Amino acid sequence: MTTRVAMALAAVLCFTGCSSESGTDRTAESLLGKSLGEVGSTISSDEVLLIVQDASPRFAKPPSYTADNLHDSRFTIIAACSNRPSLNDSSQIEIAVVPTESFQKEGKERMDLGEFTDAVVCDFK
Repeated sequence: MTTRVAMALAAVLCFTGCSSESGTDRTAESLLGKSLGEVGSTISSDEVLLIVQDASPRFAKPPSYTADNLHDSRFTIIAACSNRPSLNDSSQIEIAVVPTESFQKEGKERMDLGEFTDAVVCDFK
């Protein structure tokens, strides 16, 4: 539990639904497998609360994500959820990230099998 709390506290940032896919209803699942560098252009500081979990321990790596890595391609999203079906309508989003290098070696298949769905809590109130 302490590790999970520490990971949850690693970053609480804000996220907007706007992106290069404007006009489409993106879901949290559309973020899966994308690097933070890819979705960094959609980040803002005043519209939606984003909680970032560092799931590096699932790859036998120490947590290394910090808020400074929000636009960093060295981290890939392996789990995501939001309080509304569309990211455009969401006020809260939670993602779990791992180092991209680890994801490229073994993560995609594990993610596709649903192994990381519990990496986010998604207890939105």
